[in-house]
Amino acid sequence: MNGNKYRALMSRFVSRAKRIAPETALASLFLALFVVSAAFLSWKIDRDLDPDYGKEYWVIAFEERGELSSGFFIENHSDEAEFTYTVSGGGETLASGTVPIARGEKRIIDLSASDIAGRVTITVEDGQKKKKSIYLER
Repeated sequence: MNGNKYRALMSRFVSRAKRIAPETALASLFLALFVVSAAFLSWKIDRDLDPDYGKEYWVIAFEERGELSSGFFIENHSDEAEFTYTVSGGGETLASGTVPIARGEKRIIDLSASDIAGRVTITVEDGQKKKKSIYLER
């Protein structure tokens, strides 16, 4: 008896499957392909936009564009963890220090720059002796 029920169930399934039009099957295939492609591209774009994924760099910039009064920042996207900075102006060193910055972090270095005049140079060096500088003319 169970064999007859199984055959009846299978014949219903097969007859319904035969009724599916080729256009419907093709549309379903394209829809499935679109969903898989969209998911893959979404994953790839998210990964490529991640500043820490497979990249090795660090950045320095003024906190406010063209303004030394608010200081500058170092943003680390490398394996380096310690940065040394020097602020110089008028032929003398105005400030210097070493700051630890983990990967993916941004550290703001505040400066009291009310008495600084002329050209100000901020130089930052990482542990591998790579240097980057930014300048401001006052």
